[in-house]
Amino acid sequence: MKLGISRSVMSLATLMLFPAVAAIAATDPQMPKPETLSKPEQLVEQASQCRSVSERLERLRCFDRVFETPLHLTPVKEQTVGASESWLHAMDSLAKLGDGKMMHLTEQGDDAWLILLAANPASRFADDQKPVLMMSCIHRISRVELALPSEIPDARAKVTIQRETQYWRSDDAGLLLSSGRGMPAISLMKIMAGQDNTVLRSNSKVVDGLTFDTSGLSEALKPLRTRCDW
Repeated sequence: MKLGISRSVMSLATLMLFPAVAAIAATDPQMPKPETLSKPEQLVEQASQCRSVSERLERLRCFDRVFETPLHLTPVKEQTVGASESWLHAMDSLAKLGDGKMMHLTEQGDDAWLILLAANPASRFADDQKPVLMMSCIHRISRVELALPSEIPDARAKVTIQRETQYWRSDDAGLLLSSGRGMPAISLMKIMAGQDNTVLRSNSKVVDGLTFDTSGLSEALKPLRTRCDW
């Protein structure tokens, strides 16, 4: 009795799939013609033929054609690049900058960073937002970086301070330009500490001409010099 019921269920399922297989076979030259599927058992035979396909993807496509497996596409999520830790440090210090102040020092355990707000009356950014020059000793590494109000397309920029010329690299977000770390950064800080005003010259339009008040910088850099031993 149970065997008879099982055969009936299998036959019913096969008959339900038969019209779909016949329709596919009519348009696919690799599938048998509709007249060859006159018997429900031919569906099983057709699926067995797919097993002989050696290439994995083609074998899967064969089964998909037989059983009309729906194709599900998974949408690719757009990836965005976040702001770097250094840029966030600079913006956090900028938010704490008092009215009329152009410099702010942050000491955080073994790390310390100092920001200078550009003194130019106007900038090339929206609403005349000003770039921030940040000098730091973080993880015992000296750095000089320029944090920008919004992203720029330049992958790097040629920057000259007095007679010192370097190539500063942009981060992935286009929000931060960085000098070489260690000795190149220390060299720039020493130059800037020896003058009252520092002007950046660059092949980048958003950087060229930026001016910073560096009077008193030598004293302000002491926490950085102590932490990075220079």
